[in-house]
Amino acid sequence: MKAGRKRGGRTILQKMLIPVTAIVLAQAALYAVVFLQGGVLSHTDANAYDILGERTINRQLYLENEMIHRWSNVKEHETAILSSVEETLKDRGATLDDIATDAALNAQILDGLSDSLVYMLRKNGVTGAFVVLDGVGVQGDESGQSKAGLYLRDLDPVNNAHVP
Repeated sequence: MKAGRKRGGRTILQKMLIPVTAIVLAQAALYAVVFLQGGVLSHTDANAYDILGERTINRQLYLENEMIHRWSNVKEHETAILSSVEETLKDRGATLDDIATDAALNAQILDGLSDSLVYMLRKNGVTGAFVVLDGVGVQGDESGQSKAGLYLRDLDPVNNAHVP
């Protein structure tokens, strides 16, 4: 007999292909029944919502931590700003009461505070820092409607040089 000739009319491949295909189809049907009837889809949805909830809580905790320990940590800057205001008042021979009525004094105070605010902006990694004085912002405005203030913004604090 020559190699490659059929014995009994069917090759070994044909004899093995039908049972293996039947086993694979039976396994696929079994997995499909377990998958569809076992509630896998509902468990998958529930797990997705649980994961989303956990990520949301983790992000909330991260933001709260950043706000408490970094963004609102202004104590050291507050001291520097107050000492700068006192120094400017001392140099001008003015008192705290003069802030309420002297717009030129307020402008000089705010000019001296700009470096401190930029430092605070960089160190805390925030997008904005401001100081508002309880005094007139515009000369001749005795109504108290305008207040002297300085507001600095940095819309991308991550990509700027940070102060250590």
